[in-house]
Amino acid sequence: MKKAVSHKTLSIAVGSLLLVLTGAAGVVAQSTGGGAGITTAANANVGNGDNLTAAVNATVGVHLTAAMTNAKGRADTEITNRINALTALLTRVQGMKNVSANNQATIVANIQSQISGLTTLKSTIDAETSKTALKSEIQSIVNSYRTYVLIIPQAVITAASDRIGTIVGLMTTLAAKLQARINAAQAGGTDVSGASAAFTDYQAKIADAQVQGQAAADEVLGLQPDNGSKTTFQANISALKDARSKIVTAQQDLKTARQDISAIVKNLPQQPSATTTSSTTATANPTGGGQ
Repeated sequence: MKKAVSHKTLSIAVGSLLLVLTGAAGVVAQSTGGGAGITTAANANVGNGDNLTAAVNATVGVHLTAAMTNAKGRADTEITNRINALTALLTRVQGMKNVSANNQATIVANIQSQISGLTTLKSTIDAETSKTALKSEIQSIVNSYRTYVLIIPQAVITAASDRIGTIVGLMTTLAAKLQARINAAQAGGTDVSGASAAFTDYQAKIADAQVQGQAAADEVLGLQPDNGSKTTFQANISALKDARSKIVTAQQDLKTARQDISAIVKNLPQQPSATTTSSTTATANPTGGGQ
């Protein structure tokens, strides 16, 4: 049989229960107060988060500004280098003597346009505040101007053509003198077959050099920057490459023509120099002899 619960035991149990309930109430009260504290702390953290966001934005802004400043500095250097190279090239082109006036004027106008455009672009880049716009403007230094890839090679080929024209002019003047030497030797009974063959080749080579040089200049005259078009870029590169090959051919023609001059002279009798003639006359007619 179960024993009956005594009054004393029940009192102890009830007292323990009340003690537990009282403690629980305290915990609840403390929790409620703590919740308010947590809410306050959370609100404070939200405020701190706003401050952090502002700080991050400020830091990013500083770094972005520094990056843009560095980019502008590099762009300015690239533009200045191109302007200096174009200015030196402009002086060279303006001094050309053996290209057509129209071709010379076209090349000069192209170079001046490049210098003007780059100068304006530099000012635009220096004043730029948009990262996106700055990137596009810096890319245009290469895509829209092609100073090193197109403009300078274009002018250099034209200058080479001018130089070839100058040499051809000098060799054409010399040709008349060589022809006179050959005719005189033939009239004197000398076999001039070797000299005549070399002279024929000489004339052919200087004529071809003139053709090749002019063709090279004409081929590059109308080329324009590709502005990012791969098709135009490849077409320009192909035209420049072909024009350079024509210049090389012309230069080889002139080299061969110089060798022909040596062959012509070698196959003709030597003409007495003015010094030799004077010396011979002086020996045949000595002075101071008491006549």
